[in-house]
Amino acid sequence: MHWRELPLALPHDDTEMVFSGSVVVDHGNTSGFGTPEDPAMVAIYTTHSKLDGRQAQSLAYSTDNGHTWTKYAGNPVLDIASREFRDPKVQWQAGRWLMTVALSTEHQVRFYSSPDLKTWTHLSDFGPRGAVGGVWECPDLFPLQVGGDPAIPSGCWWSASTPAASRAVRRRSTSSATSTAPASPPTTTATPRPPASSRTSSRPTAAGPPPAAPSAPHQPPAHCRDSSP
Repeated sequence: MHWRELPLALPHDDTEMVFSGSVVVDHGNTSGFGTPEDPAMVAIYTTHSKLDGRQAQSLAYSTDNGHTWTKYAGNPVLDIASREFRDPKVQWQAGRWLMTVALSTEHQVRFYSSPDLKTWTHLSDFGPRGAVGGVWECPDLFPLQVGGDPAIPSGCWWSASTPAASRAVRRRSTSSATSTAPASPPTTTATPRPPASSRTSSRPTAAGPPPAAPSAPHQPPAHCRDSSP
């Protein structure tokens, strides 16, 4: 209920702006930025190049509970040479890190996985589908009851971003789900995208992935698989 404003965590510099993203606590020290006894906070955020307009995903980490941050020397960690690729939401699921990120003007949500937050593998895409007006931004991922029926087990994953994309996904949830993401429920939600006037810094909010050993990719249950044409 009570909040105190702190200094800028990740200010922009002469070559790039800092857009929104998410923060996790790396309890398993998969990134190597901290230790298992003293895990680092890791921010995954979008950098926007002032030189060519390219948007990519980068890392910064903190070992003092978020008071100071160090940008990862290997940035960016995910670059597909796009000008509209932003707003990563990262969480720990099924023994791996899962990223949900928007291809904004293509009206797609893309899914990636990583063992260490540094190396990312493309899993699949959602969209374009349903309402595709405007742009899709700030995707999130969370479980919902299938068709609102409590008798059907939860565990299907849905992505929500801008109101237009949200409506598209909710309409789809009344029939069948896609197999674009694993089926374990997340424990946190992402920070909403700040207005354009404030996109020169990243103010991370904590997200807490539990430690777990790597496991095989998680497959969605049968009732969550796409049966549409």
